[in-house]
Amino acid sequence: MASEEFWAIKHLYATVRQNDVALTLEEQRAEAEHFGDLAVEPEGLDYRYDRVNGVRVLVITPADADPRFVIEYLHGGGYQKCSVESHRKMVGHIANAAGVAAVSVDYRMTPEHRHPAPVEDSLAVYEWLLRNGHAANEVVIAGDSAGGGLALGTALALKDAGRPLPAALVAISPWADMTLSGDSMASRAHTDIGVRGPYLVQTRDDFVTADQWDDPRASPLAGDLAALPPTYLMAGDDEILRDDALRFGIKAGAAGVDVTFDIVPEMQHVMTKAVGAMPESDAAVARIGSFIRRTLSKGDHE
Repeated sequence: MASEEFWAIKHLYATVRQNDVALTLEEQRAEAEHFGDLAVEPEGLDYRYDRVNGVRVLVITPADADPRFVIEYLHGGGYQKCSVESHRKMVGHIANAAGVAAVSVDYRMTPEHRHPAPVEDSLAVYEWLLRNGHAANEVVIAGDSAGGGLALGTALALKDAGRPLPAALVAISPWADMTLSGDSMASRAHTDIGVRGPYLVQTRDDFVTADQWDDPRASPLAGDLAALPPTYLMAGDDEILRDDALRFGIKAGAAGVDVTFDIVPEMQHVMTKAVGAMPESDAAVARIGSFIRRTLSKGDHE
């Protein structure tokens, strides 16, 4: 059964209007910068802005970070809102849990910059990491919501280009299918209080054209998933994008990928956003951190 903190925070979820199609994009973007308000400030972190390959990043480094490893983190927001600032606290908690630095990517957003601009920026940061002290098996690519889909799409773009793949992928409530055809789009419509179908249609149409719906860089579910690295997929059981994670994981597992599912009962979209304020969020971030530590440690000894 969900915690008392969850029920209090669930009410706050319902008051956030960042996904309200009745608002202008500017108003949605202003609302979205409150994404991090639910999280508690993490401790023991150093923050540094940088620009790598022309892309602005926020480097978040725990005091005890193992310098050999790094997370490339891609924030959510429907490819058109949120930022490295809105996600700073959540990503900081994930970095602490994993014991490694996170490079949070301020990729270009739609409608000013449509597909494939976000994946181009993600690839640019990844290639910079490989040229500046990290082997591919020392990098984890992670993200939430649209950023979760972008993490998966980045890996597929790397695979298609014959580039070295990262040690692992982490996708929190990933948006992995631009056709919006998952059964949970309907079956969870009455339980998801933060993400609505009309919002996904609006952001999808701002991001891709209909002939790009099956481009694996935008719709990772459409890709050939064989040979992807170990992949951790998390979603709330009450969210409409639940089946994006579920279907991607089933397809990846059938292709031989080492997949870890984490479909959490009663939880909403990007349940990790309340880390420090909700036991379920704390436990979810701890599981993500443990997966990253375990995967990177395994790669270090191979």
